[in-house]
Amino acid sequence: MNGDRGASEFLLTSQSDDLIHIVEFNSASLNRHIARAYNFGTGVTFGDGYVEVYLMDSVLKNYTCSCCHSNSREAGKKWFQGTVDAVRKFHWLFEDPRSKDIEDVLILSGDYLYRMDYMDFVQNHRESGADITLSCLPMDDSRASDFGLLKIDDKGRILSFSEKPKGEDLKAMQVDTTILGLSKEEAVKKPYIASMGVYVFKKEILLNLL
Repeated sequence: MNGDRGASEFLLTSQSDDLIHIVEFNSASLNRHIARAYNFGTGVTFGDGYVEVYLMDSVLKNYTCSCCHSNSREAGKKWFQGTVDAVRKFHWLFEDPRSKDIEDVLILSGDYLYRMDYMDFVQNHRESGADITLSCLPMDDSRASDFGLLKIDDKGRILSFSEKPKGEDLKAMQVDTTILGLSKEEAVKKPYIASMGVYVFKKEILLNLL
């Protein structure tokens, strides 16, 4: 995340009450917004919930890696290399005593905002018994190569995943999207299933993968 408060708003209004924001820069505006809009001491309360913001610099104090040099030419390598890298570097947060009762982890990317009920999404994940659940949407040819694409079976199980495929690899990811509830006409126009970059993991599965 870059400190934009939009993602925070959608999470808070979805009644998600244990929130961790990992930001690369501009965290001051996000901290200020949370403090003013969600004054837990005098106004809105989330019971035992919490909202915390972690700036990327804090991870550099806890980890030493070959990519973190002091000269400006190498400074850019300090940035997170995507959402997975950010979660990996902060995996210790899931071992915090406050996280001991957390069973599922919802992961969002700060550069996309989706207006959806995240708690409904998490509940569907739990009811399915899945280890990992991805949100997705049908996609047309013009934009499909900009997304990670899925193939699923008739029960919604993921059979394969391809990250931003091109050419023949892209064509190989075409599916019958009527399985998502599209009409035959709509399915012809949108023959791909694209990942929205919103994931739910069982916590133990996530920690094992990291």
